[in-house]
Amino acid sequence: MGFFKKLIKARYSFDFNYLKSVSFRTWWYSAYLTMKHVDEFSVFPAIQFNGRFKVHIDKKKDAKLIVKDRLIFECWTHKKNCTVITLKQNSQITVFSRYTLGDGIKIYLSESAKLTLKGRKEESGAGITGNSTILVNQSLEIGYDCIIAWDTFITDCDWHSIIGKNHTYPTIIHDKVWIGVGAKVLKGVELGKNSIVTANSVVTRGNYPERVMLTGLPAKVVKENIPFWKREMIDTPKKND
Repeated sequence: MGFFKKLIKARYSFDFNYLKSVSFRTWWYSAYLTMKHVDEFSVFPAIQFNGRFKVHIDKKKDAKLIVKDRLIFECWTHKKNCTVITLKQNSQITVFSRYTLGDGIKIYLSESAKLTLKGRKEESGAGITGNSTILVNQSLEIGYDCIIAWDTFITDCDWHSIIGKNHTYPTIIHDKVWIGVGAKVLKGVELGKNSIVTANSVVTRGNYPERVMLTGLPAKVVKENIPFWKREMIDTPKKND
């Protein structure tokens, strides 16, 4: 989408509520990032902030960033914790629904790689809290309503070749998966819907069923048919004095 087509699109997809909710400086930064880096959008600005911090997007020739709803950057720690998104030549990130990225996140796509972020569908939010890394060499998908906690690492590749070994396999995280603090999801993993990966676990290549809890190094199924979980925090009852 060329610059003037983006201007026309922005006119008919303008988010007035966002303009009213943030400072003009923050709105202007959102508009700048959208016009410069987002190739297709349905809402303007497609990139929005909840607590402004620095976001660096490096897009090479023919790379695409498609945002079909909103890509929201949310500051959890401090404004100096920059989030960096790198798209090499012909790579593509597609955001289907509202998706939140925290500060200190690093996302890297190799040449011709594809990253799909489905975003929010039924839950109040979906995204990655902060200080996490996503590396994509070929194909990685994160489904609807997934929660990814602090200090996580997700990839589809070993990033170092071994003779005779395939070092890249697609990684798929299906809808409504909860990945705990410090967990790692490695190449060739397919996580079933409504599953939970506990803190600091390492999930290695394999197809894991729906509604299971994975824990350990390497992670193994320790519970099946787990109850459906919700994103909202649990209210802790106050003790009587």
